[in-house]
Amino acid sequence: MLENQFCKKIFSIADLKRHIHSLQLSNKDACSEIKKFLSLFSLNEFPHLQSLTLTEVEQDEVEKLKIMLPSIPQLSSFRWIKPRNEDREILTKILITY
Repeated sequence: MLENQFCKKIFSIADLKRHIHSLQLSNKDACSEIKKFLSLFSLNEFPHLQSLTLTEVEQDEVEKLKIMLPSIPQLSSFRWIKPRNEDREILTKILITY
């Protein structure tokens, strides 16, 4: 799968994380792509991450994101597509801390 190749590439090129400015992760068409990505990487490992788009986040991923999002200093664009109602409240609290 494409996302597996992407993760392998990030692992194989040590300096690559510094050059990633945008990530788009989705659970919509893939089998828990966000969960897999977050199990391999922490978002704060991408020091120049400016844009993050997440689609159909699962509940256990929300807790990880709640910890990670405030530690991404360059993040200027964040999209959460199809959040559940209970996740909207958490998202609002996270974004207020910026």
